[in-house]
Amino acid sequence: MTRALCPACRQPMAEERYPGHYGRKVELDVCHACNALWFDKLENLGLTAGGVLELLQSMHARHQERLLVLPSLLRCPRCDGALRSSRRRTHAIEYTVHDCPQGHGHFITFFELLREKDCVRPLRGEKLKELRKQVQSVNCSNCGAPVDLHRTAACTHCGAALALLDPDAMAETLARLSAEHGRKSNPDGDQVAVDMALDRLRAERTFRMHEQIDRQYGRTAGGWDLVGTALGAVMRLLSPS
Repeated sequence: MTRALCPACRQPMAEERYPGHYGRKVELDVCHACNALWFDKLENLGLTAGGVLELLQSMHARHQERLLVLPSLLRCPRCDGALRSSRRRTHAIEYTVHDCPQGHGHFITFFELLREKDCVRPLRGEKLKELRKQVQSVNCSNCGAPVDLHRTAACTHCGAALALLDPDAMAETLARLSAEHGRKSNPDGDQVAVDMALDRLRAERTFRMHEQIDRQYGRTAGGWDLVGTALGAVMRLLSPS
């Protein structure tokens, strides 16, 4: 069977299987060069909490330092029709997906997936001023295009506002997914409570390291992906010792 072509770079996407409901496996099409993935219709709803956790970990592990810039025209891997960008909302968070008008599914970048899971926040105020003192430009976490910090606080290519990883929200998301996955595989309430306590301790370590992470990317020469740089540090902190 021919593998689906990435809507952005038009290269064959990797076929990866993740845990779904009722013991099934959900097969997703993932492009690691573009750091994005394709969900066939309703596939995103078929993933278990453990499946989402595995997906986030897998995409982070293969996250590239410099992303390919997404083209303005994206094509559906099923019908080759032009995709249509749209905004969706999860609670108070808005994120962008690229839908097939024929209903075949949607394309989403890893950055927007993190936004959907409430793991990133806008770069504003003092943080933006501080970063501008240190570097001239960074890479857009969504599409990889360079962003001149002294001219704008948003990507001129895809329109995404510059954002930072929110270690607090990231830790809470990982803890929630881990707990939900634990409850399904192990009904022992005491064990779940212990796991949550350990997750909280790791999260507190992350909070204390937040300013250090900020200083780390602030001193780096232009061209870094702010979300990706901090994500690596947070993932290391949240990994079991």
